[in-house]
Amino acid sequence: MLIESFARGRETVLITRYIDDGPTALREELGLEEDGWRVLFDYLTFKHALVYKCVTSSRDFFIESYIKHGSTHVREILDIVEDKYDDVWQMIFDFLAIANKGLEYHVIEHRERYMTAFKVRGGDFARKVLGIWGDKYDEHWGKVLNLLLHAVCDDHFDEQHYDNGVRLFTSIANVNRVRRGLV
Repeated sequence: MLIESFARGRETVLITRYIDDGPTALREELGLEEDGWRVLFDYLTFKHALVYKCVTSSRDFFIESYIKHGSTHVREILDIVEDKYDDVWQMIFDFLAIANKGLEYHVIEHRERYMTAFKVRGGDFARKVLGIWGDKYDEHWGKVLNLLLHAVCDDHFDEQHYDNGVRLFTSIANVNRVRRGLV
């Protein structure tokens, strides 16, 4: 009944208004309580790809949010944190993280955190946190491992380079030191 009253035949207009004005303004204009809004939101999300259209229309904002804060934050922004939205999120994740290379930039920006998680909890944990478990993401997991490997190698090289530099400086300083007798 609610969908018939508010949405049937007006889906495109409602989606456009949602994208332009946001969910709060649309909900207030329609005069819906939380339960009624959730029914309408679910209908537009599952039947007409409301959330996906919202993400694609504001692509740069959502990619930046994903890179800086990760999947959980973007799901909270979109208000799709419940398990029933997992398939919708999967489609959005593939758009943000895979198609637009957000995953690689996210790992680069937070590589210390993921290296620590990898060392402490293992690869499976890091892979689940990143949301790339399963055969579908094996290629992307390989890219993440490559990024983490390079980060570890760079850190190790920098440490060794620094230690060798200190040793060389100390030996040069000791050779050039003027030795005076005690009188």
